[in-house]
Amino acid sequence: MKKLLTFCLMGMMAMTALAQSAELFTPYKATKLRLPSVPLIVSDPYFSVWSPYDRLTDGTTRHWTNDEKPMDGFLRVDGKTYRWMGANRAFLESIIPMADEQAWEGDYTRKQQQGLAWTKPDFKAEGWQRGKAAWGSPDLSFVRTRWSDLNSDLYVRRTIELKATDLKEDLFIVYSHDDVFELYINGTKVADTGETWVEGVRLHLDSKLKALLHEGQNVIAAHCHNTTGGAYTDFGLFKNISTNTTSIETAVQKSVSVLATNTYYTFTCGPVELDVVFTAPMLIDDYDLLSSPINYISYQVRSTDGKEHNVQMMIAATPEMALNKANQPTRSKLLENVWGNQLSTSLS
Repeated sequence: MKKLLTFCLMGMMAMTALAQSAELFTPYKATKLRLPSVPLIVSDPYFSVWSPYDRLTDGTTRHWTNDEKPMDGFLRVDGKTYRWMGANRAFLESIIPMADEQAWEGDYTRKQQQGLAWTKPDFKAEGWQRGKAAWGSPDLSFVRTRWSDLNSDLYVRRTIELKATDLKEDLFIVYSHDDVFELYINGTKVADTGETWVEGVRLHLDSKLKALLHEGQNVIAAHCHNTTGGAYTDFGLFKNISTNTTSIETAVQKSVSVLATNTYYTFTCGPVELDVVFTAPMLIDDYDLLSSPINYISYQVRSTDGKEHNVQMMIAATPEMALNKANQPTRSKLLENVWGNQLSTSLS
């Protein structure tokens, strides 16, 4: 039922501006409030979508738990496409999988290590044990080697074999941990998180970081310190298989205003301006309205150069919108001629 409501909502959200008054797109009250995350779709704690960025195009939209719940917004103006919501994402395929795909094995120890010798490829892991990923508290996902002692340390070495073709890919290391975490590639530290716990962090290997890898055997090593509560360690190597979308330009965000039930955005998309209003009519004194899982996205487009322009609007969501975790299976179908089914009108 939750999935049905989700996709019903996504199907009703886009409203044409032709039926709206100009006042709808003007904040009813001036505010300089700057939130750490901007509300977009707010239905209930299980289904809410936010943008934790200064600009709506700085990254993918997310759940309040920080899990990605990608929504994308595009405006095509005279054949040129502008992105006004979301960001171009890397779609990752595993080269060296994590524990959700494979019970991979690594050498580990609970004894504190001095210096960085244990992170290097030539280190002899004498006295270390062999275990299967992930390491952590028994109630956490894919834990196969238990480790949950308070104020304790875990050291893991994973030896991986890479081909020359792997090194030509656009590479990412993905890791999950709880709490303090350090990650090394062939003896060089590439991540140091401080005390926090997160899942699925993507570390893009730029040319400098990729140079730490070589054809043949490599070692990725991790140190995790569990302060209190749950404990967890898992990591893997992935390649980006997404297609190039350099032809899509990024809209210029002119303003954002957040009020009680509305979030207002204005963007410049070449010779036109786009106003978008996200409305969550969750009035606490109206129980019927409060219990209705309906949100709205309203928009209007206006010419800024006095000329007519042909515009088309598209708002899209991925199956991740209806998932608890991104590794859950989904079934998708590609709709042909998506742009042809959107609003097309001439503006002057």
